[in-house]
Amino acid sequence: MIRSVLSAALCACGIFALLPGVVFAADASLFLSPITGTYLSGEPITIRVMVGTGGESANAIEGVLEYDSKKIEILSLDRSNSLLTSWTKEPFFDNAKGEIAFAGSMSGTSSFSGSRGEVLAVTLRGLRSEEAHVTFVSGSASAVHAADGTGGNLLSTLSNGIYVFIPKEMNPEQPAALLEETPVEATSTPEGEVLGAASGTPVLSSRTHPDEHAWYASATSSMSWEMPTGVAAVRLALDQKSTGEGSVRYGAPKNEKEILDIPDGIWYLHLTREWEDLHTDTFHYRLQIDTRIPEDLLVSETPRSDATDPSAIFSLSATDTLSGVERYEMSFDGGPALTWRDDGTGTYRTPALPPGDHTLLVRVLDRSGNATSTQVAFRVDHLVTPSVSPKEGALFAEGKPLLMELSGPPRSVLSIAIAREGDSPVVEEYTLDGTGKGSFQSALLTAPGMYRVHATAKTANGAVSLASPDVDFTVESSFFGILKRHPMIPIVLVGSALLLFLAWFFWRRIDDEDDDEDASTDDDDEGEQEETAPKEERRARTAYPERSGTIILGDRPRPSSLSLPITRL
Repeated sequence: MIRSVLSAALCACGIFALLPGVVFAADASLFLSPITGTYLSGEPITIRVMVGTGGESANAIEGVLEYDSKKIEILSLDRSNSLLTSWTKEPFFDNAKGEIAFAGSMSGTSSFSGSRGEVLAVTLRGLRSEEAHVTFVSGSASAVHAADGTGGNLLSTLSNGIYVFIPKEMNPEQPAALLEETPVEATSTPEGEVLGAASGTPVLSSRTHPDEHAWYASATSSMSWEMPTGVAAVRLALDQKSTGEGSVRYGAPKNEKEILDIPDGIWYLHLTREWEDLHTDTFHYRLQIDTRIPEDLLVSETPRSDATDPSAIFSLSATDTLSGVERYEMSFDGGPALTWRDDGTGTYRTPALPPGDHTLLVRVLDRSGNATSTQVAFRVDHLVTPSVSPKEGALFAEGKPLLMELSGPPRSVLSIAIAREGDSPVVEEYTLDGTGKGSFQSALLTAPGMYRVHATAKTANGAVSLASPDVDFTVESSFFGILKRHPMIPIVLVGSALLLFLAWFFWRRIDDEDDDEDASTDDDDEGEQEETAPKEERRARTAYPERSGTIILGDRPRPSSLSLPITRL
């Protein structure tokens, strides 16, 4: 009986997989989770209305679901974990009519982009031991609206649920059924070794779930085990107890098994080997399965006292009841993702961002790698634009410093770009005081020409301003500036002066020599007269120069036979 019911459920799943969706404008979908299952009649179960946006962003969802009120009774609707925060149509159900309806949107600029987002949780119970359907009403009754300002309908697929309810007394053990064999009673053979052979090599292993302490999103596990000579058969069991023996027997020397559709949770595969000598040994392998995405992802910006602060602050939270939230990934304006782990405060501060409009995409992942995401728009404002103006009375002459009056945000650093026409700009910095004022003197050695100056402001927290309007001015040429720019000019001038001096000096020498020649001519005439005079007289005149009055000449010794030519001194 149990097998018949389960077979019917699997057939229903196959039929369900072939049901056509209702095609709309994009790839968004509304579906139920789980989409199928076998349950005890009369026992409450919870299914969830889910949305997938197909890579787009949505901020409003509406839908109507129908069910057979003779087969299903709705007990409650839970919206506490819903993506929607504002309801245009409060969720309600009508068991007499067999209908569930809702319509809502997200607050502010929030939106959702992901494959699995919860809209509504529905608690129900089966009234009969038979198959029951929960279906979406197509057409305008169901829609996923785009968050692009147009509100266009992104919905393309509606996926309905099929559920099988069975009598309580049947209560099938699904894990045993996964092993595809008839359970048998454990034998009373002697107890063997447990979990780990003496060699230290694990007897049980899995290529799909290699780490017993890690979480995996795959519900299919490939298991293998050692089968030494002497093992006649093996028994397997899958349950949520850490110890136990295998109960599903495989007579052939089987050493591997692929287990399909393992439910979420922590499971243990028990392997019992039956040896030919009738003893047994048992080993265990832990499987941690989590196929559900994190829930209740909430992202909200914390208001900033200063809108120019480039680091925005966000409050983040999400839940995951199985493996737990592992990390968040933050992406700004379509850029690369940054990893962030909650330190317990739930507060995330962004890196410094440039002024303007921004979009934060938040993706939360659990320890199995399941993820869901949402995005939030926010803005960073500019600082007050600084101003640059020539200082009153400043002379913009070649070789003179540039004197400018500055203003801007108090204690901000101004980057002042000075560019001569045709040249690359030179950037200098100046820190304003607490009044936001300052007098700037450039260290730039100015050359004649047209100049353009502007400034941008930046504060210690990284906030920046727009560039100030350009200020144009002209630097005039000067004599000393020309000398600095052309250092050969002084050399040429000094050289020229030296040449003129030398020319004057030599001219004077030549002139003096001409005078000397004239004097020599007179001396020659006198010499001729002296030759006729006695030598003693000439010597006397030489020794005693003529003076006014009477000159007395005396006899002097006369050198013997020495004759010197007359020489001009």
